[in-house]
Amino acid sequence: MRTDLRLHVDLEIRSAPLPIKCTTKKSGIPHTLVCTKDSADYIRRVSWQRKDIAQMMFLLLAAPAANIPWVTAVAARLRLAIRRAAE
Repeated sequence: MRTDLRLHVDLEIRSAPLPIKCTTKKSGIPHTLVCTKDSADYIRRVSWQRKDIAQMMFLLLAAPAANIPWVTAVAARLRLAIRRAAE
């Protein structure tokens, strides 16, 4: 890739909030821009999701066991949210 194009693409990727890191492979002509995805963002999101599921499970267990319509509705929504988050 031409130097000016490679530098432009590299600058655009660095200025955008993307989980991508770029390096220039300088063996051969033309040089190659090598982009790799950073897994830190993915790991952070998985951690947040696990915490969310744990908090929803706590709320579900803390709900009173009475046959009150709003409690039953909230518990059903929490179970559905937990099931969807775990997929």
